[in-house]
Amino acid sequence: SAKISKSAEITGDVVIESGVKIMEGAAIKGPVYIGKNAFIGNNVVIRSGVCIEEGVMIGANMEVKNAVIMKHTTTHSGFIGDSVVGVDTKIAAGFNTANVRLDRQEISATVKTKKVGTGRKSFGAIIGSNTSVGIKVGTMPGVIVGNNVIIGPGTTVMENIPDDVSYYTEFKKIVKK
Repeated sequence: SAKISKSAEITGDVVIESGVKIMEGAAIKGPVYIGKNAFIGNNVVIRSGVCIEEGVMIGANMEVKNAVIMKHTTTHSGFIGDSVVGVDTKIAAGFNTANVRLDRQEISATVKTKKVGTGRKSFGAIIGSNTSVGIKVGTMPGVIVGNNVIIGPGTTVMENIPDDVSYYTEFKKIVKK
């Protein structure tokens, strides 16, 4: 009962459950799993080891690579790579996970105040459940965001954010002339 646009391109091992809608221009390159009643927007690119769980909405112009997007999460445009996104998380337009260091070295993550090597040169972010992410937000490689977090618009997340925190960039005065 999935509805797949004629202009969508699906290649490789791809599982598409019932009730899924895949819009025009989407490109899905397996291995990929798309759960029941998920929505894949216009011009979305999904590639290389992605799991999109039930009821997820991937908005137009989003690229998802080697990631898990858990139940009932919604995203808009941007890039989610080598990452895990929790249940019921809302991600606004222009969101990007940095998943590679500029020097191309191994990515570390801070776990319980200890810096731990991941053994990977590609590693994005781990984002908890019930988190809201504003427009034009980015995360640095290896960042861990807790549950019930609010990340304000235009913020670059350079460090872990614990549960139940509102995290905003403080904007300075704007001068109009």
